[in-house]
Amino acid sequence: CEGYRQVVALDQTLQLFGRVWCLAEMVEASRAGLPQFVKVHDKQDLDDHGHVISRIRVQDCKATLAEDTVAILEQIGDHASFNEKLAEMIRSDEGLFSEIIRKR
Repeated sequence: CEGYRQVVALDQTLQLFGRVWCLAEMVEASRAGLPQFVKVHDKQDLDDHGHVISRIRVQDCKATLAEDTVAILEQIGDHASFNEKLAEMIRSDEGLFSEIIRKR
């Protein structure tokens, strides 16, 4: 992964966190050691819609096609472990939002 990084561009209402394939790609990138950076439209979006992030469970997320949702969730397997990794990525001091929070 040398020389590569993942940029997570968030929409204003943070709907990305409801998309199962987006979460799967974010967690896989993290597991692969790929540096990740979050870009937000406005930091106020995090305040206005942060509740979306606080309640994420991959099994509640969707893809455009129902069969894609099923396939991705099957590939993930252990949803509890996945959710723990995702929560760690989001909430840790070095997590996805750490740079944004430090700049506030």
